[in-house]
Amino acid sequence: MTTSADATATSSPMRSALLWGGANFLVTQLGAFAVFLILAHTLEPAVFGVFAFALVLVDFVSVNGKYSLMDAMVIGQDFSDRAMSTALAMGLVVCTAAFVVSLAAAPVLAAAVSMPDITLVLPSLAALLIFTPAQAAMEASLAARLQLRALAVRNMAMSLIGGAAGVAVALGPAPEWALVVQRGVQAATSTALLWLATRVRFSLRFDQTIGWPMARRAASIWRNQAAASLPSRCLEAAIGARLGADPLGIYRVLGRFTEIVQQPLIAPLGNLVVPMMSRVDGLHRGDAAIGIMRLSAALCAPAFVGLALVSPDVVAVALASHHQPYAGAMQALAIVGAMAPILFFRVPILAALGRHNLLTGLLLAECALAAAVIIAVLPFGLVKAAWAMAAGAFVLAIVCLAAIKLALDAPWRRLTHALGPAYAATGAMACSVALATHALEGADPILRLALCATLGALSYVIVCFLLFRPWATEVLMSLRAHPVAPPAVALDGPDLA
Repeated sequence: MTTSADATATSSPMRSALLWGGANFLVTQLGAFAVFLILAHTLEPAVFGVFAFALVLVDFVSVNGKYSLMDAMVIGQDFSDRAMSTALAMGLVVCTAAFVVSLAAAPVLAAAVSMPDITLVLPSLAALLIFTPAQAAMEASLAARLQLRALAVRNMAMSLIGGAAGVAVALGPAPEWALVVQRGVQAATSTALLWLATRVRFSLRFDQTIGWPMARRAASIWRNQAAASLPSRCLEAAIGARLGADPLGIYRVLGRFTEIVQQPLIAPLGNLVVPMMSRVDGLHRGDAAIGIMRLSAALCAPAFVGLALVSPDVVAVALASHHQPYAGAMQALAIVGAMAPILFFRVPILAALGRHNLLTGLLLAECALAAAVIIAVLPFGLVKAAWAMAAGAFVLAIVCLAAIKLALDAPWRRLTHALGPAYAATGAMACSVALATHALEGADPILRLALCATLGALSYVIVCFLLFRPWATEVLMSLRAHPVAPPAVALDGPDLA
């Protein structure tokens, strides 16, 4: 049962997160998806493959490093100009080192995997890391104050401006640089808009009393986040090294569809876990974590399972013919996405609770799974490797749920009450869509896709309110607006809510 503390602590932020996440989706993701389709039809798969292979290394800093620094700052709750400048100075040292390593390693990697373009693409992407520390500090300030409107506006603007730049380059004489230019323009735009929202007075001064505790927190979080992303990145690197740039590019293009679903459903709630759990006392942290997981299950389970069911039609309608033999890989990626309420949130929840050793053990198990798939299954093809990862992810999700139960000291009944109805209703939805797909066999793919999507959404909602009305009511109640207590410390910068 949802407690008043749970509602008070989490309802308004979750409602705001999904409101602005929805606006962000309509403007940013749909616009970005249109740009993605143009690029997917304009660029060769090898261009996506080279870009993805370079990002395997760069994203350890640009993604894992950035969010680790953000979470460390949110936990520390110090957003003075001195703390922000300390984070900037510390991050610039790391990013400079990453650029030097990338510059030296690029020729070696290019020769090892037979991708000559890596020699220029990897250092170019690494050079863009110069924007990352400032972005992390300013985003942390906004996230801690739950200024979701400012973050959503930033996402919308950078996506549209970067997408326009990428399309312009793709249609020009050097289309192989379209993805790099798109990322660079997005990074510059994001940094400028974040500064306009925060007006931080940065300097390069490093305050040791602030910096070393922040560095220790960030390093601990970074270790776990990097380990969490290591299996998928190792799989991508192995696909590129063993199968070539074309299969890796196709894999990344198919994965973009799951990202389109993930962005409005998971990312807004994911950004709330550490800020929300740092704003409530220990007795109510479990309420906050379970409330976010319940809402994410209600949204993610039907969306990702539905995507898996209609993946062949999606590929046939949206992509070129050379992607169609790999539709099974998209189905497998979507099945993994359906387990996001557990697999995605396990890292921020366990990190916020300080259960770093438990989290490290889970991440090592996931790395072992990825290694087994790479060694044993990848030689049999991309689709089989993707399904092997999905099967392993299902087992891992059960283990991770047990770990979250242990960390939260919550009974199984409470967790199954929070997550079970979403997956049960999704199972009923899947049966109805599978029957409709069979009945419409041979029909136009666009018509079949529209009918199946509509039937799936209706059947899911009907089952939820007929069989699981108390749970569905709790989900809707979690979106009601309630007052949220202000942060315990004064935060610099204007209020943009």
